[in-house]
Amino acid sequence: MKLSDLMAYGKSSLEKADKESPLFDSMCILEQASGLNKTNIYLNADKDIDKSVECCFKANIHRRAKGEPLQYILESWDFMGMNFLVGPGVLIPRPETEILVELAVSKIRQRKEETVVFDLCAGTGCIGISVAKLCANANVYLVEKSPEALEYLTKNNNCFQLENTTIIQGDIFEGFHAFKLPQPDIVLSNPPYIPTEEIESLQTEVTFEPREALDGGCNGLDFYRAINELWSPYMNTQGMLAVECGESQATKISELFSNVNNRVSTVSDYNKIKRVVLMENGR
Repeated sequence: MKLSDLMAYGKSSLEKADKESPLFDSMCILEQASGLNKTNIYLNADKDIDKSVECCFKANIHRRAKGEPLQYILESWDFMGMNFLVGPGVLIPRPETEILVELAVSKIRQRKEETVVFDLCAGTGCIGISVAKLCANANVYLVEKSPEALEYLTKNNNCFQLENTTIIQGDIFEGFHAFKLPQPDIVLSNPPYIPTEEIESLQTEVTFEPREALDGGCNGLDFYRAINELWSPYMNTQGMLAVECGESQATKISELFSNVNNRVSTVSDYNKIKRVVLMENGR
């Protein structure tokens, strides 16, 4: 088969499976299977390809047609212009989560001095590693409970060869004092926030991701309560806490975090959904 034949096969298969981006997905999978970038695929569209490439491509198109996330098939995904390893057992990095990184980087660059940052429920490490990569004066502690996610976190950290990151395996419900860490200036988290009863009705692709990275308890707020009660009280003066949340959760989380000693605000994502709740110490 020619490269053009494979592209047509992939696009047609994913269209029949009712996937949102059949051409994009097919191209990404063909790039992976062939080792060629998009430009070279088009330039060599009439070139015959090896049977091994054809078999690999068709197998991965079948996986995608069955609903497996493209990111798991490709085994990596872009976040903040950096490539992070992903796979079954860890939450896939999403564009809206970049807001947390942008807020932290802005705060750290204003401070200039050394800054202690926590990334709670770190998953792939995309949040904390990105902050560490972009801010040499940040000391980032990444806390993750899941052994499967911890494998990806460790691999990603090793890929970037950073000297200002520390990986910690642990449960954030144990609280700040369980880890013997320095007091944080910034706490970041994209915790599980989907209400338990909604898990079964999620889009097929999302159900491939680990349930423990999605399930936020009966109303989706369990992890926010833990962060508020067991972590935020130990932030330094003028500290900042930023958490990602689900659609329609921002108001409840803002109320949860609000007290006389802090300022609470929200940040909307690119779809104008209130996606991040921001708490800053000191009024």
